[in-house]
Amino acid sequence: MIAISYWNNKKNPELVKILDDEMPVEGKVLDRKRKALEDWRRLSNAYYRWYNDGDSYRAKLRAMAKRYNVALADRWDMRSKQNETLEELADAVFQAAIIEKLNVKGN
Repeated sequence: MIAISYWNNKKNPELVKILDDEMPVEGKVLDRKRKALEDWRRLSNAYYRWYNDGDSYRAKLRAMAKRYNVALADRWDMRSKQNETLEELADAVFQAAIIEKLNVKGN
């Protein structure tokens, strides 16, 4: 996998802007060819809610984590492990969305 990351203090604002500019203001990504962009939208919302509101993300992202081969933390008493697995999933989704963007025809 290419070394693209937004999370874990490795921000790449240009790439983030490319993805964020393509996300709808509200609702789902309607282009069925952009599954990773929809995952990015969903993950970004859950990520925000986790770090700003303390909401759990595990149930919301379980299927996504399985698709990206990331095991979410089982022990909810270990906040640092929860953060680590969320960061790992975020990096995987970010990379997939960028690769998807590069591969979408008409760009």
